[in-house]
Amino acid sequence: MKAAMLGSVSHSCAQYGRGPVVVVRGDRRRHIRTGRVVVGVDGSSGSVAALRLAQEMAVARGAKLQVIHAWTLPYLTLTAPARRVPPADVEKVERQARSRLEESLDRGAIDPTRSDVDTVLAKAFPEAALLGAAQAADLLVVGTRGNGGWKGLLLGSVSMRCLTHARCPVVVARDKPAT
Repeated sequence: MKAAMLGSVSHSCAQYGRGPVVVVRGDRRRHIRTGRVVVGVDGSSGSVAALRLAQEMAVARGAKLQVIHAWTLPYLTLTAPARRVPPADVEKVERQARSRLEESLDRGAIDPTRSDVDTVLAKAFPEAALLGAAQAADLLVVGTRGNGGWKGLLLGSVSMRCLTHARCPVVVARDKPAT
């Protein structure tokens, strides 16, 4: 349980800071440099700000940039009978996810054909995809607000889970100052 703790000062800085906030947890002496900066994108302005900051940090470190967009199938209603999702519907959702990843890269001015850029379209929940990639990363960069349903929060649920559980340092990027 100790590994999942995030102090109130770190939480407040990440939640209300006016600029990027870096949270470093644990014993950094045990961390092995991997030369990778991981960033999650979801098409939101916050994730594009995170993408731009991650690119700057990757260049400054001489590291590879790994851009991840995670997607899942939409939930079926509880009243609907249990059924398999038709493959055509799965393919449609995956195409939409790929389009969102490409749009994010375009808005962030990132060329996905560069050798120092790796793009990942992950069929997984966002926090699972990001935390998995962060296991072997020097840095994880997240935005403050994504496309989730909790619009009143300054820090989204995925960002909070990454701050709380990532083994590498996490940078919270902002697209505009918190008020």
